[in-house]
Amino acid sequence: MNPLEAYPKRVLLHAAPLNNPREVAFFLASSARDARARVEHADDLPALSAVRAALEEALGMKFEGEKGEHFFRSTLVQTLFYGVFSAWVLWHKEKPARSDAFDWRAAAWTLHVPMIQSLFEQVATPTKLGPLDLVEVLDWTAAALNRVHRPAFFEKFLESHAVQYFYEPFLQAFDSELRKQLGIGFSPAYLTENTDGIREDWPRIPLPNSKTALLASAALGRQVATLLNTEESVEGVTKGKLPSELKTMAVLSSTLNLSLTAGWGHAGQGGVTLPGQGKLLTRPYRPEEQPQGPPLNLLGKSTHDIYLNDAACWRNVPAKVWDFTVGGYQVMKKWLSYREHRLLGRALTPDEAREVTHTARRLAALLLLTPALEANYATAKASATPLPAQG
Repeated sequence: MNPLEAYPKRVLLHAAPLNNPREVAFFLASSARDARARVEHADDLPALSAVRAALEEALGMKFEGEKGEHFFRSTLVQTLFYGVFSAWVLWHKEKPARSDAFDWRAAAWTLHVPMIQSLFEQVATPTKLGPLDLVEVLDWTAAALNRVHRPAFFEKFLESHAVQYFYEPFLQAFDSELRKQLGIGFSPAYLTENTDGIREDWPRIPLPNSKTALLASAALGRQVATLLNTEESVEGVTKGKLPSELKTMAVLSSTLNLSLTAGWGHAGQGGVTLPGQGKLLTRPYRPEEQPQGPPLNLLGKSTHDIYLNDAACWRNVPAKVWDFTVGGYQVMKKWLSYREHRLLGRALTPDEAREVTHTARRLAALLLLTPALEANYATAKASATPLPAQG
């Protein structure tokens, strides 16, 4: 996920209308990660050997060793989901005004790529790849695609820009392991210096030339990965003893009324969800909230109270936490826009309200890692392993 592209996760988009290519990519990537977990925990099957051979031939490479096995299974899932999405696009193009539901099982008939046709047929066959238990996940995926408001989606989705607006965001959200493990792709300096390369999916990650530097970078990357995984609690961020700058952050003022009615989102034409102005109060920190030293500059010199309704708010969401964007989206505001009572049809649950608090603290923890990320990038760049000479 571009690290945080995985952030607009299922928790953000569940039960919400989908209309933006990037949002669809993020949602499918979330299901794809579920699929990959099932594949990676599955025993070897005879049918997997045949699929591995077909993929090795198609890619012109061998999946060898433990890393090769991980890459094979990840590639298998990626191929499945690219196939589902491509089949859905073709299904729509056949009859743009159609009202029937998309069925992923028809992908074998829609796509004209023999290897992918065979893959879908085997996944649905109990005696072949059926034991991988992917049918359920693919059913979820089809259900998500059937929630897409297709006129709005295809108004924005141009096949000539499919890599930029769907496939690249999907791949980053699905398996951005290299960037996460090196802990470099989240450095602001790296992102600034390599904007063009990232946009063209050529990230130019410097690989440290010493084992010590590489392991240190990997450890930092694991911290980033943990903060981005909203399905995993983080010690000192979402549970346990919190540092002072997080303890008073995004605290819900009242739980008596959790209806989100402050105007954060509304329905637009054709079922499109549009962000609203909402209600927030910008103010100085109170003494007990004030970050001390460097955290003040990293989090922002003012803070906000973010209102659910006239009676409740999340107190103390620092300015830079509130402004944090991923893939062009303001993370917290985007989440709220889909949860407006008129759109959701109900109040927030206590867990959903708590998720806003956790989200703010995760984003704050990422911001507080900035000095370490910058130093790590500078070290990696200064000691990068050179490319082998050409010719």
